Amino acid sequence: MHCPIEPPKRVLLVDDAEEICQSWGEILESEGWVVEKCFDGGAVDEKVESFDPTVVVLDLRMPGPDGLDVLKGLRSSRPWTNVVIITGHGDEDDAIKCLNEGAFAYLKKTVSREDLLEKCEHARRAVPGTLLAFHKWYNALPDKDRVVYQSASSGRVTGRQLMEEIKRQSPVAREFLELVASTAAELVIKRL
Repeated sequence: MHCPIEPPKRVLLVDDAEEICQSWGEILESEGWVVEKCFDGGAVDEKVESFDPTVVVLDLRMPGPDGLDVLKGLRSSRPWTNVVIITGHGDEDDAIKCLNEGAFAYLKKTVSREDLLEKCEHARRAVPGTLLAFHKWYNALPDKDRVVYQSASSGRVTGRQLMEEIKRQSPVAREFLELVASTAAELVIKRL
């Protein structure tokens, strides 16, 4: 019996305007989301590592690293985390850049309650279950540098190498994910 993985309702709100984060947080918490907040782009990596969000709601214009820089970093380090950009200062070119860099959605401030909830829910549901299963499995590994998978095409691969492959979305990563999804996902889910 296959048990699909339900992506958790975990959202990181990133905006240098604390009152906006507070407002968005109240909206999302009222619908069962677990919310963390971050008020500058430079602190996002650390917050993401400690909180492990499914969705990041990100302001485009901030002091320090701006939203586009943060988005690029998140896309390369966490392909299983969807990013919703919300901005009051962006234009069509910014929207195109963000979507080309892998943003899940691009919204203009002032965003309505319904639009915020809808985009976050769609972003959450769009996270592939196999990626979530792999992420949980990877985090549970006691030694990420031990050989954990013998691929047909590449030989031995460690947990850490697999994570890097997942980030690059290579054929070895897809092969591994298909194997996990078809034969081991249930065991990974039950064990964790």
